[in-house]
Amino acid sequence: MSDFDKRSSLERLKKGLYSRNVADIEPPRHSIHGERSIVPESWDIPESEPAEGEGAVPPVSSEPPRHRKIYKFVLFFSIALLILAVGTAAYTFFGGGNYISVDNVDISVDGPATIGGGEPLSLNVSVLNKNQTEIQLVDLIADYPQGTKDPNDPTKDLSRVRVSL
Repeated sequence: MSDFDKRSSLERLKKGLYSRNVADIEPPRHSIHGERSIVPESWDIPESEPAEGEGAVPPVSSEPPRHRKIYKFVLFFSIALLILAVGTAAYTFFGGGNYISVDNVDISVDGPATIGGGEPLSLNVSVLNKNQTEIQLVDLIADYPQGTKDPNDPTKDLSRVRVSL
């Protein structure tokens, strides 16, 4: 046994850190012993195959394993589904379609600029639908501030009015 193997690993590390000699830093090399295998020199199938056992090369199949076929099918199916989803999204986004948007509805309220205190206020409300489809079940809701009275019955307070358009 060499002097290198007799020292502890900490002693070897300490000696290697402070040493200027390369032999103290690197451990001795050992040779690797293994079994020799018969390796073909080319990818071609040899005419005479070795007997089964150690060093025999398995026969090469021209068809890929079944699990690879399944993976390819899943990959192509996923790509087709992605293309279909992107196409549908592009058609919906750029084609328009019959979608209702709040941005395409204009509401205008017309009325007098000034009014005397305690007098009834008349307002004209017009709603213009610029969407390609008609809007159904539309309600106009007016919220009044606290203390607003009904002009027909001054004892009754108004808080909210809902008018179906």
